[in-house]
Amino acid sequence: MNAERFVVDTNVLISAALKPSAVPRAVVDTIRHANGVLLSSDETFRELEARFRLPKFDAYVGREARSVFLAHLEAVSEVARASAAGEDRVAPRSSNSKPGAVHP
Repeated sequence: MNAERFVVDTNVLISAALKPSAVPRAVVDTIRHANGVLLSSDETFRELEARFRLPKFDAYVGREARSVFLAHLEAVSEVARASAAGEDRVAPRSSNSKPGAVHP
């Protein structure tokens, strides 16, 4: 049985990290608890990482907590990418794999 896959907007993920009692966090937690998989591109994941580094978020959540949240997201994420032939391909996101690496 394949896991359900979800695409979640970057702003929703940021809100989920900053406000643990808010609806965006409940969405992310529900996906995780249901063994769901977040789909993202390398570009959107890098955008999330870059935005999480902004000092304006320090007042809400410490940098270490944001790093832990990113690590959890990475663990339940897969890279989604369209091939030149138009076939969609998905690969597990792994800190050991090169950005953009897609496995058939």
